[in-house]
Parts: sequence; structure tokens; C-alpha cells
Amino acid sequence: MHNLITLQGVSAQHPPWVAHRAQPMGGLIDAFLASADSPDELAYWHEMWSSVKGPDGKIIEDARKGYLEVSL
Repeated sequence: MHNLITLQGVSAQHPPWVAHRAQPMGGLIDAFLASADSPDELAYWHEMWSSVKGPDGKIIEDARKGYLEVSL
């Protein structure tokens, strides 16, 4: 399984380490890490993943889509 996980944006500068993006299944799935203790961060990702964009790239205000949230 470890061969299928790719971390992007990993930094050893902030102990113990920080990974801003994980791409499970060899990049077939996008995964972004967020702290459950940060309401602003959770709100950002909720807005990002639940927004629907039209063919012109603009957000369609009345449309929403679902996404999967995994917590430990």
C-alpha cells in the first residue's frame, strides 16, 4: 500500500513534518490535510470542494456537490 501513496509539499522544517497534499492510489485521488482544530481551514476546504463551477469556470451560486471527509 505504501507504494501507492505520494506526498506532495512535504517539509521537514516544521517538526515532526508537514505534508500539505497527499495523493493516494498513485495520484488517482486528491487528498488535502486539514486540522480539525481550525474552523477557518475546514471552512476553506468545504467551500473549495462543495462549489460547482460552470463551463466558464465561474462558481454557480445555487449549486453544491458532495465530497468525502475522512477523520482520524
